[in-house]
Amino acid sequence: MPFVTSWNATRFAIKHAIAGIVVMAGMAFCAAVWFIVGIVMMAARNDSAPTFSSTVLFVLLGGWASVVLVVAPITMATELVSHRGRFRVWWQIPLSLAMLGLVGAGLSVVGVSSGWLLASAGRGAAIATAALVIPLALYWCAVQSADWLLRRVGHLASRIWPSRFSALAQPLSLGGYPVDVRAKFRILSHFYFTAGARNRLVIIGDVESGVVRKGMRVFTDSRMVPLMATIASVDYVDHMTPPESHLGLMLDSMSDAEVDRWKAAATEGRVLMIA
Repeated sequence: MPFVTSWNATRFAIKHAIAGIVVMAGMAFCAAVWFIVGIVMMAARNDSAPTFSSTVLFVLLGGWASVVLVVAPITMATELVSHRGRFRVWWQIPLSLAMLGLVGAGLSVVGVSSGWLLASAGRGAAIATAALVIPLALYWCAVQSADWLLRRVGHLASRIWPSRFSALAQPLSLGGYPVDVRAKFRILSHFYFTAGARNRLVIIGDVESGVVRKGMRVFTDSRMVPLMATIASVDYVDHMTPPESHLGLMLDSMSDAEVDRWKAAATEGRVLMIA
């Protein structure tokens, strides 16, 4: 578990660093385009603006500061709230906008307390808040893309070297919601039989951690296709070994195609996740 926690913290830091770099680079590109277009237009009119360069630089630095002080903290907070509340990832969008609205309200309060009229303070806060919507959306998209890529890297590492990186496999989900792993089951063998019109698959192996009971769900994948089945019964394979470790899991009835996928996935040494 410390290894998994370390990887999760590292992935969290890396994806937010990538998102910050992407948004800041986008701002720098927009500032460069603005500067070039402005210089060309002033040259065409034989005009000069001594403060133009400093204005562009000031706006760029302000944008970078808003990413570090507003956009990144909002995205991190909504991600943590969604994770602890077990919300779907799309709930982060309205939560982020709500938090951005709170930031805008705070700016209005600061403006009024500084001596501005309420209308002027509210208008300035609304403009600043609206200007941050696009950077916030870009930052969130960059975070999700980087997170997906890092999860795929971890999942690939768990497939290449399962004894070392099996904990980095992608987290389980059911109906879009995360699933807590209650047990891990290492496969030794399996066999298949037909009972009437029902196809049955029995997986034999050892419980590596946790407790396995009837009605729990088994998760794995076959060629990157996720598989899930319900445990119909749990039976002791023999009475010479501790019953809590050496078991036979009979999976609930499934179609012929599902049986074929499970038979291909139930290879010796593979670890099943059970929730």
